[in-house]
Amino acid sequence: MKSSGTTLLRTILAVVFAVPLALSLAVTNLGIAPGRASAAAEAETLVLVHQDLAVAPEGKLEITIHPSSPLPEGSRVSVRAYKAITLREQLKRAIDHQLSGFITDAAVAPETLVPDAAGNLLISVQTSATDASGDLLRLPGAGLYPLLVVATSGTGETLGDVVTFAYRLPDPPTVLGQLSIAVLASITAPPFIPGDGTALPTALPADVTTQLAELDAYQGVKVSLQISPDILARLDDAGRAALGTAMADGFVMTQPLVPLDPSSATASNLDQQFIDLMNQGDDVIGNSVLTRHNSTVWYAPDSLTDAGGLLLLQQRAQLLVIPSATYLAAEGSLGDITDYSQLFRTVLSDTDANSDADQTCESASMTCMATAVIDPLLASRFADTSLSDEQAALYTAADVVAYREQFADSISPSNRHALILGLDGVGVARAARMNRTIAMLDGTAAANFITLDDFQNKSGALINDGQQIELRLPPPAAGVDLTVRAKDLDDVTLAATTVASMLVDNTARGGAWLSTISTLYSTAITDAQADAAIDQVNAQLQQIRSCIVPPDPYQFTLAGQSTTLFLRLRNDCAEPLHVLIRLASDARKMDFPDGDIETDLPQGVTNLPVPVVARTNGTFTVTLDILTKTGELPIVPTVDLRARVNTLTGLPQLITGVGLLLLLTWWVRNLRRSRRGRRTVSGRTEHPVTKPAPGAGTTG
Repeated sequence: MKSSGTTLLRTILAVVFAVPLALSLAVTNLGIAPGRASAAAEAETLVLVHQDLAVAPEGKLEITIHPSSPLPEGSRVSVRAYKAITLREQLKRAIDHQLSGFITDAAVAPETLVPDAAGNLLISVQTSATDASGDLLRLPGAGLYPLLVVATSGTGETLGDVVTFAYRLPDPPTVLGQLSIAVLASITAPPFIPGDGTALPTALPADVTTQLAELDAYQGVKVSLQISPDILARLDDAGRAALGTAMADGFVMTQPLVPLDPSSATASNLDQQFIDLMNQGDDVIGNSVLTRHNSTVWYAPDSLTDAGGLLLLQQRAQLLVIPSATYLAAEGSLGDITDYSQLFRTVLSDTDANSDADQTCESASMTCMATAVIDPLLASRFADTSLSDEQAALYTAADVVAYREQFADSISPSNRHALILGLDGVGVARAARMNRTIAMLDGTAAANFITLDDFQNKSGALINDGQQIELRLPPPAAGVDLTVRAKDLDDVTLAATTVASMLVDNTARGGAWLSTISTLYSTAITDAQADAAIDQVNAQLQQIRSCIVPPDPYQFTLAGQSTTLFLRLRNDCAEPLHVLIRLASDARKMDFPDGDIETDLPQGVTNLPVPVVARTNGTFTVTLDILTKTGELPIVPTVDLRARVNTLTGLPQLITGVGLLLLLTWWVRNLRRSRRGRRTVSGRTEHPVTKPAPGAGTTG
């Protein structure tokens, strides 16, 4: 629910933007470009080829145009000037041929209308601050003037026209407030998956190559660049040098080594993985581009969750830059009447953002992030294919001047304004348009150029009722769920680490596996691509593990207490492999004095000697495990061996024999004593003295 203060601001801004329009439209239609019916709907028949925006009060205005077809003999060309504008909306209407406040019309000498080899015409008129007549173009005061270049036939029929602008410099020169301008470029692509066989490491997608070429063609532009470090790592020396030159005065935003959306990362509990990839990306950027770079600015071409924003804040991000579509869909947006030259604040909550609509940046549970929004109208001119490069650049420069004119009286150190030039999304604006825009603005002194890491110092807060405008970002479109993929990557990471420990001659294969795995966390990679790459890594790991062949289960016999057991092990790889041998017996009936044995197995068969000590006679199981060096991963399934101990010698046998002898002696003694006792009892009862006579004991 939007506050009443926001509604009030909307009303005020609507009046500020709309009233001058209403006044200008109230001017009589005599100021509308004559001879043009439904001009906004007509295709341009004159194309702007070259013009400087700034013009001296008493100087020469030169405009090069290209007619869609050669002008017939007797044609005339004139330049019409209209009342200076001070609002962006007036500029928009002028571009749509809704021109008002006609001032003067300067005719071009017919003899000068000689086309060059390309069919271009150079239009040259003299400007004057006083009344004009004939071939003089009257621009009565400093300001931004809409101009209409019109070609007519000898009979007065309009053959074509084109709208342009001229900024008449103040006389004497006056220092006015300036807008700060940051140029944004964004280059990204799905990362190269090492070892997947699809391309060479230096091969880049065609659109990335095109964007890098545009960036290399920038001339003296302070670029704020968001680029995937993976792209930088794949540049050759010449490409890296060219980029370094283009970015000499620029700024690079730290990015994860491979594209990883922070919202998807934190939703899948991959915060630490995001942090690790950010650190790796910072290292690559630092080694590739000789310019400032840090993580204080984050450009989010797609929307961002609160949790993703909080993760960025943990990585020292201070300024969030968003495209206009994200802003316009956000709660708190001011819509079409937005002043994009000042900062908003994005509310980030670690709870449900809609649970308490009254929570603000001043609430104890809230965290906020300064937010800049790309001006959609400025950005549209760089993408408009219906305009020539020169016309797009001049309209953009004129728009910036109109923006400055709109706030000229209020720009101050305490009321700062800054804008972002570039595409309203990913990509690099055409160098031809950007270079000309910068050159035109340089002549007007209406702008100073900065990089985005200085944006907060040059742009003030958009205040309403004493508080800065606050945004709640819209929910992002369905992102990439990395939960299942992360589990698979954990498993293959463990496998790769342990198998790498088997390699006596590693030659960086372990690092290559881990690099591939790290790449697969990228949200620019599909699940199908990740699964295929994981399968490929697992296949390479299994190929190495399968080289180790254990002995078949067998039974061995020990004739003594201590002996040496020879294990027959085979390595089918053409390289030595490092393994760990572990033997164990049932209930410790056998000891292995050397414990776990680490050994290198060369190609072929190895009979590995293993000392053993039997603790008892009998037949029992001995298990054989062949593991990686870390002891965490079995290379082959456990092999069960049968041990048979026939005869034990030494102290254990002696103790056993003595015990048996003592037991036998005790048994014999007890047997004799029992027999003597039975004989004694029998003697007493059978003796004549004790035996009664027949009939004794009876009475007659």
